[in-house]
Amino acid sequence: MNEKGNHLLKANGYRITVFRRGLLWGAVVSRPTLDHGFFTREKFATVEAAKMAAFDTMNFIEENVPKPNPYRLLE
Repeated sequence: MNEKGNHLLKANGYRITVFRRGLLWGAVVSRPTLDHGFFTREKFATVEAAKMAAFDTMNFIEENVPKPNPYRLLE
């Protein structure tokens, strides 16, 4: 957990933050090479459901968001 009480997970170069909004849970998935994070589309009744949705979001990013050229990062 971080200082705000959110659940933090790291997997495959991604950072997943699971947070509570009122009675429901949501998540945001980011990685250092992305300009912004990707939020789960819905909010969930349990933290476990929000974590599962975050992994679905991570899969979406892997399949749909282009990866930067690693050699370009060295310029």
